[in-house]
Amino acid sequence: MIRISNEKQGESLNVVIRKGTPYDGEDFVNLINVGESTFLRITYGPSTAEPLRNLFCLKKNLLSYEHSYFAEVGGENAGMISGYD
Repeated sequence: MIRISNEKQGESLNVVIRKGTPYDGEDFVNLINVGESTFLRITYGPSTAEPLRNLFCLKKNLLSYEHSYFAEVGGENAGMISGYD
């Protein structure tokens, strides 16, 4: 977990970057659909939420939580990145 703090004009902004967990499934679905919805609709049909959520919660697949990091602002997920080695 990485914490980043920035104080500007008397306000503080705390950003936490942390590894994804299976509990982030709903935010994963929302964020991934914002970034790439056309390919996913072609692949999984009009309803991508359920297959994406299921794959995210499982280990050992490219859409797994094991490959994700989330940025939290104010205790809520604000962004996500997935990466592979």
